[in-house]
Amino acid sequence: MYMLSTVISQTGECNAQHATDPCFLNQWGYSTLLLIIIGIGLVYLLFKKRKFLVDNLKWIAGTVFIAGFLIYWYAFNEGGSDSNSIALAFRSALSSMEMFASHSDLLEVPEDLHHDPFYMTIFSVIHFLAVIVSAVFIIKLLGFRFISWVRLCMANLSRKKKCRLFIFWGVNDNAILLANSIRKKAAEPKGKNEEGWENCKFIFVRLLSANESSSHGRFTFSHFFNSSHDGTEKFIEKIEELDGILVNSKFGITGRVIDKVKSEFDLYKYLGLRRLGNLIKKYPQATFYFLSPNEELNLEAVSVFKEIAKCKEDRVHNQVQIYCHARKNNQNQKLEICDGLKHQIHIIDSSNLAVLQLKKNVRNHPVNFVDVDTSKACVKKPFTSMIIGFGETGRDAFRFLYEFGALIDVNGNRNPQKIYVVDEHIDELKGDFLMKAPALKERKNELEWCEEMSIHSERFWEKFSEIIHDLNYVVIAIGNDNEGMALAIDLYEYAYRYRKDCFNDFRIYLRVNGSCNTIQLKQIKEYFNIYGNTRDVIITFGAQEEIFSYDVVSTDVLEVLAKEFYYAYQKIMIDAMPETNEKEIEEKKKAKESLKQTAEEEWNARREALQDKHSLDAQIKLAYQEEQDRANVWHIDTKKFLAGAMGEDGKDNKERLKEMVELTQRDAHTLNYSKVCDVVSSTLFDNLSKCEHLRWNACMELQGFVTCDGDKDFQQKKHKCIVDNDILRSKYPETIPYDQCVVELSFRLKKN
Repeated sequence: MYMLSTVISQTGECNAQHATDPCFLNQWGYSTLLLIIIGIGLVYLLFKKRKFLVDNLKWIAGTVFIAGFLIYWYAFNEGGSDSNSIALAFRSALSSMEMFASHSDLLEVPEDLHHDPFYMTIFSVIHFLAVIVSAVFIIKLLGFRFISWVRLCMANLSRKKKCRLFIFWGVNDNAILLANSIRKKAAEPKGKNEEGWENCKFIFVRLLSANESSSHGRFTFSHFFNSSHDGTEKFIEKIEELDGILVNSKFGITGRVIDKVKSEFDLYKYLGLRRLGNLIKKYPQATFYFLSPNEELNLEAVSVFKEIAKCKEDRVHNQVQIYCHARKNNQNQKLEICDGLKHQIHIIDSSNLAVLQLKKNVRNHPVNFVDVDTSKACVKKPFTSMIIGFGETGRDAFRFLYEFGALIDVNGNRNPQKIYVVDEHIDELKGDFLMKAPALKERKNELEWCEEMSIHSERFWEKFSEIIHDLNYVVIAIGNDNEGMALAIDLYEYAYRYRKDCFNDFRIYLRVNGSCNTIQLKQIKEYFNIYGNTRDVIITFGAQEEIFSYDVVSTDVLEVLAKEFYYAYQKIMIDAMPETNEKEIEEKKKAKESLKQTAEEEWNARREALQDKHSLDAQIKLAYQEEQDRANVWHIDTKKFLAGAMGEDGKDNKERLKEMVELTQRDAHTLNYSKVCDVVSSTLFDNLSKCEHLRWNACMELQGFVTCDGDKDFQQKKHKCIVDNDILRSKYPETIPYDQCVVELSFRLKKN
């Protein structure tokens, strides 16, 4: 800075001495203005285009060095160095290098050039650029953490009322993928987004791992040169692209923190994140994400926040929504409904969401692999599937196929289906699975557990050869992308060579665990084209970038459609309540008044009503009801497809859909369907209702329920209605309207 002020001072003296010179650069005002413009431009580049500067630093530095070399060459070309190339080269190079250390050899420049405005301007600009290059290099060495510290301070100083704050506890691939998806959402034109999207802030918190010392969390000089020791550095560039902030905690959020929780406990102070805690208080909307691949760490951290919310009046987290990457089972779902951040915690189950991708498109439903008679809503062929790998994704795929493969044949009976399950450890996995779903033990004709069978064994290929002509659906979920792709290709080629109908009604679904290797997948598709097949036979699903996206988190994780289905179903049941006497009229009035204003409120009201009973029976009832609502939503497409109201492409047949809406029109305030009056419409509607009952049966069996003769018992998970349609219609005809209502809703509910 001293050098710069000296140059400016000398330039001012020069201007005073040559005031009559018409040269633009001799005018003090214009020179100062030019300098200010250059300064603003450089500051903008330094803070807004830092990534560009860092990425191209060596080329910029080289250019500045050459420019400095040339101006010094011009200045030193006199005296002993006149026309002496060796002396000129070394002197110019040395002086040019010294520029980057904020030093100039202005005193060695001839006196007459000191009074040359053009030369001095060029000289000053080049030296200033050299200092900027050095500053960028130093900032690069200091690490992104220093920049984040500055940004966090600035964020605390400037509060924006309409702003969304996204805080990722843990730096990992899942967090980066979701943050990028949110950024794309924020970039959408105004009108598509709610208020606040234009001011999104992303904060990534590096949590201390168990094997690290707490000193690693402190902001010491050594940390200027290293942001972390756990691989966080590879994400820094991506965080920069998001204009994000990276902060380090002193400790991890583990169960040990719960022991410290008291009414006056400040978690952010304990973690060394006081500025972050202050920032959360200032912003009206904040969302927390715990997306580590380690499920236990996520659950442990969320439990700490719940405990804090229970122990004191937690104003900091009143409006916070928390998303936790974990398995969505009965145990973990208690986080969502128990006291402490009740209804503010949401489970992200990546395996479940992967299979949900299949459920969301009728093209992947079992009904698309069997011949359908749309006039009767029945199928003409059995459905056969194979699941390879019975881990979390494999089990979820099994549930999907078992439930959605429950269809009606041409005689009005359950259509035959067969599921083969292959896994090297199937004996252990099957035991645990059947313990939780004992009714499946009786389904020996429908399920075949291929015990002690490796995909590399001869027995596997013998079994595959045995069923290849009947096989419709293969799910590969073995946990290794490369091995899975290789197996998919082998199965594809085998089917091409030996299957009678080649690829007719046959498809292979490959779960991709990590981010898709798009190049490899593209090469595989090109490889398949040599067979001249125009239809995709191998379908990948469950890629991380598809699961950890804003649309999935905001709709599927929050179960928006399931809540809307339940809300609409409640309205139907209230509307159909009889009004034959004053008591019934009063009951119906109370039911209408108790109905909440929104689907979200009604869903939470059911949860709270059952939760308040504080009994295991109530928890089991809640779990099965919510699971049925989820399944009902995604089974809509199967029902539409059976009735011809939806095509294989997933688009509605509007004319047929209109017919089905009219056919399933109830008489006012009843559960009677008078428009179902002839044989054709009666068979169609009856088969759809039967199909819904079979789906309901399968869903109940998968949740551990078994049939019984007496009343339903939630403690022992017994329900008398888990029977075939013939028995249901003869023994419990009063339950049939429930299935009919679901069918009715399936043609009326708009599912985006």
